[in-house]
Amino acid sequence: MKKTTLFLILCVFTFLPLTSCESSENIKGVVTYIELEGGFYGIITPDGEKYRPLNLPEEFKKDGLEVEFRGEIQDDAIGIHMWGKAIVLEEIKKAS
Repeated sequence: MKKTTLFLILCVFTFLPLTSCESSENIKGVVTYIELEGGFYGIITPDGEKYRPLNLPEEFKKDGLEVEFRGEIQDDAIGIHMWGKAIVLEEIKKAS
């Protein structure tokens, strides 16, 4: 009985998805219109990291807009846009 219980516990912890990772500091980037799969807005950082905001406010949907943002990465997000890291923004502002 003990081996079965241990096996079940190991299975549960092995297959639990890592659902999110939060960024505690602001990240700088440029809002970019991506012409893939119907088109959408992404954010590209100076070092080439790509973020796909799931909740980008309308006023920030401007190609070339420099921004600072932070949010929670959604490792398990599913969608048609196979580009960048999915992120739920907690804060976004125009870069100063």
